[in-house]
Order: sequence, then structure tokens, then C-alpha cells
Amino acid sequence: KIIVFDKEFTREGDLYINEHLGNDFYAIHLRSPENTIHIDHELIKDFIISNKDKNIYIASDYKTYHDMYRKYGNVIIRNNKTKHHYSRSAVCDALFDILVCSKSIIFIGTPNRVQANSSFSNFIYGVRGVYEKAVSLEYTNKHYIHSVLNVP
Repeated sequence: KIIVFDKEFTREGDLYINEHLGNDFYAIHLRSPENTIHIDHELIKDFIISNKDKNIYIASDYKTYHDMYRKYGNVIIRNNKTKHHYSRSAVCDALFDILVCSKSIIFIGTPNRVQANSSFSNFIYGVRGVYEKAVSLEYTNKHYIHSVLNVP
């Protein structure tokens, strides 16, 4: 099965990518810390700093993470809502993040745990075609970094 985004919605995402990120950007999803998922912020910061020549899109609804990472000049965090006037704008914003993250060259999702996973990150991995690898026991409690270019 495949996911097909609405054409207007996809155009909006492509326009955002072209205007703010460029074609070879990276993306990270950071889940809010209301559960037992451990996010290795040192790994994330090192990744951002070591890739300062790339725009990095951060998908997170957790303001503390926005404040933590916005200070890096190459980090893009989208605050404004989608142009759609649906009553469920939070759902549209989440779908927008999925669309943008699915088009990144490298994607880093929130790590898996034995009893708590980020279904949002896992869904993005699924759209990217690497769900089984991302949720494997090999990556339990680790960030799975997926590159469409096979770059380490």
C-alpha cells in the first residue's frame, strides 16, 4: 500500500521545502518526553554541528526542544500552521511534518524502546520504506539514522 498526499497539500510542502530547506536537507523527529523514550541530545547536537552546511528540519510539538535547537543557524522549525482550514489543524501540521521528513536526504527518528515507540517516527520510516529496519531490536534505545544516499 502507498500513502498519497493531496496534490495541494504536497505542493504546499514542496514550496516550503524549496523556500526554507533546499533539496538536500536533513530532518529529525523529537518526541515529547512524556514517556520513557530516551533522546540522546548530545548525538543530536553533534549531528547538527557536524552538518552545519545543511539545513536540518526538526519536527516536534514540544516547545522546550524548539528552544533547545533553534539557536543553531542551520535548524529550521516550522511554527506556522498549514494553509488548510480544517478543524483539525494539529493533524494537518503533523501530516505536513511527515511529508517534509519523508522527503529529507537523512532522517533521524526518536529511538525505539522495548515498550515505548514513537509511532510518528515509525510512520515516517514506513513512508521512507525502512520501517522493519528502524523498529528492529538492533536499534532498541538507539536513534536509527536513515539516508537515501547511504551516507554514514
